[in-house]
Amino acid sequence: MQPVPIGNPGGWITAEDYPPEAKRSNRQGRVVVALDISPAGAVTACRVETSSGTESLDAKTCAVLLERGRFNPATNKRGRPVAGQITLPIRWELLDEGEAPGAARMDLADASADLEAEIAIGADGRVVSCRMITQIVPTAAGAGDQCAKMKPGTMWGIFTKDGQPTAVIVRQHFVRSVRVAPAP
Repeated sequence: MQPVPIGNPGGWITAEDYPPEAKRSNRQGRVVVALDISPAGAVTACRVETSSGTESLDAKTCAVLLERGRFNPATNKRGRPVAGQITLPIRWELLDEGEAPGAARMDLADASADLEAEIAIGADGRVVSCRMITQIVPTAAGAGDQCAKMKPGTMWGIFTKDGQPTAVIVRQHFVRSVRVAPAP
């Protein structure tokens, strides 16, 4: 399993982080970074995969993510934490006066979410519990927490071959993609 961001990575970079020289020269852009994540969930390295075209925005992206990025680490087949890597797209935008503060956000263009949940279903066919196993950039694709949609008591109707309800643990994998069309 890949590392999973703790919180919204788009919120790790704020308006105060916008490099002054980029702001003065009205520089904006999208930077895509590859992050190395330790078995403890810390960002240990950041590499620019796609430049924004402005060195200060690229450098600030890595500096902030190295400082503030926190992850649930990748896991091996036995569920033990291991080093991993994740790629994040960040868009730096200057805001017009009167707009809400926030200098950077997760880039929604071509975003995707990869989620896996473990759902315990009782013998009566109702969801007993749900826990997210992986959540790769869910906010970018608008996927959200799938467990929030499967509250205890929700009916699933899992039955044996002879038609009797049965208790099971289901592992469900969700993949969601979003492609944002350019404004007309």
